[in-house]
Amino acid sequence: MKNESFEKMANAKCLIGSEMMSKMKNYRMCIEEFCDGYAFGGDEYNFDEIAAAADKTFRSTVAGDYAIDYLEKQYGSCNSQINTTED
Repeated sequence: MKNESFEKMANAKCLIGSEMMSKMKNYRMCIEEFCDGYAFGGDEYNFDEIAAAADKTFRSTVAGDYAIDYLEKQYGSCNSQINTTED
């Protein structure tokens, strides 16, 4: 009996943990889509401007930090500016 209740609690904690991870994944995907919107918007922005916009939009400095990380992975750390205008 005692062992069964422990297993139920452990399963409940796993479900809560997976829900949290799912929400974090969705949050990250939203930030990535936000960054991609700037990248394909047709104007030129630097990473700091996009990160500041993410901070303001998502009301979290974590969003800006993740935006910079994502942009550096996508466009390289040397490239601090996204040029989306066509020549």
